[in-house]
Amino acid sequence: MNAHDYPGILVVFDGIDGAGKTTQVRRLEAALASVGERVIVSKEPTDGPWGAKLRASATSGRLPFDEELTAFIEDRQEHLATKVIPALEAGAVVILDRYFYSTIAYQGLRAGGISPIEARIRRNVVEPDVAYLLDVPPTLATARIQARDGAANHFEKIEDLIQIDRLFREIAQRDESIVRIDGSVSEQAVFDSLLKHFVEGPFKRKRCAKDYGCDDPLHCTPRLTSNCTWWERAKALLGRPETI
Repeated sequence: MNAHDYPGILVVFDGIDGAGKTTQVRRLEAALASVGERVIVSKEPTDGPWGAKLRASATSGRLPFDEELTAFIEDRQEHLATKVIPALEAGAVVILDRYFYSTIAYQGLRAGGISPIEARIRRNVVEPDVAYLLDVPPTLATARIQARDGAANHFEKIEDLIQIDRLFREIAQRDESIVRIDGSVSEQAVFDSLLKHFVEGPFKRKRCAKDYGCDDPLHCTPRLTSNCTWWERAKALLGRPETI
């Protein structure tokens, strides 16, 4: 399945913990809501039974490999069926804090590489319109985690984060949906980069039917609304008056 087949927009934020994903999720949510977009924000693991089991294991101790991988996959399938796909069908912007890319990278560390597990993890998922991979040095990420949590997390050890960061980069080299963003710069600089890409990329593709821009309601994507305001919303999001 592919998000391109739905009227909604599926946006993913991923990367190692401490990269600033949650901060940017909230900023994009607020920006889109401010211009009238319906926005659904969710996360993985979820708060469902499979996700709760995984979250508990972060402090109590990792599950056996097969059990943990199965839990991630089952949690995601339930998430897609009950929340993500219905929202995309309704035309909403769905923003996910982590997705299957994290499962590939984190479980790839345990599996000795991503090749043995990637096909299984990608089976029956919805490929996103865009996935923003926030790049930060693992040492910076670890410092952020410690300042934030003040407690140990079995998923986030510095030696593991170095390898997981390498695996994320490997995934990004082969996945055209992934856009790498430097997450080590200021929060505002990160947001400016990703917002510009989002507005001129997936937002334009889904909300405007013309290649060069959408400046009147007659050229809006018919399946969404007859009162299209893509052009006005794009200008408002980017804060500039000229034609997008």
